[in-house]
Amino acid sequence: MNLKKRVILEFDEVPKLIFVQGSELNDKALYICGKKVKGIRRVRIEASLDEFTTHEVEYVTHAAGEEPVTLDG
Repeated sequence: MNLKKRVILEFDEVPKLIFVQGSELNDKALYICGKKVKGIRRVRIEASLDEFTTHEVEYVTHAAGEEPVTLDG
């Protein structure tokens, strides 16, 4: 029997940036301001405790026929 564990993250406010790496090679997700970014090819995140976190995202425009995420509204 293969039981899956479910993990739930709760925040008081929507985080600006969340990167999730699953257990499989292609099991990744990036969320910016609570919206999932689709068609990601590459993500680079620079973070430290005493500086702002910066990130670069390379993605394929209109991947899988979906509209790209916009960060307004």
